[in-house]
Amino acid sequence: MYNLPSEICLYYTYDLNIPTNFVADAITLTKPNSAALNTDKEFGQFSQYSFLLTTYISNLIKGSDSYPKQLLIGLNLADLQGTVTRLRIGGDNNPDFKIKLQVYYSRYQNSQ
Repeated sequence: MYNLPSEICLYYTYDLNIPTNFVADAITLTKPNSAALNTDKEFGQFSQYSFLLTTYISNLIKGSDSYPKQLLIGLNLADLQGTVTRLRIGGDNNPDFKIKLQVYYSRYQNSQ
């Protein structure tokens, strides 16, 4: 029903799934590790993205990577910051998608 993005990237993240930095590609070490869409033109069911993770895994084994161990797959940075591909907002004519805002917060008090 929805078109797949032409490219996705790998990002480092912590427990809240907020991207902190991109995982560098193995060749330049300065560009994001990205994967282009490989479309299954025959059946349309087996399209895929492939990432090269050799450098990332090697750094994990050596213990030399200072970034978090969790990864997040997302849009490339330009699309992430500058495009909207879908927006679904509820209203009187669409009762299945009502607008709702939930705010959670915690308070920390240092006892020292």
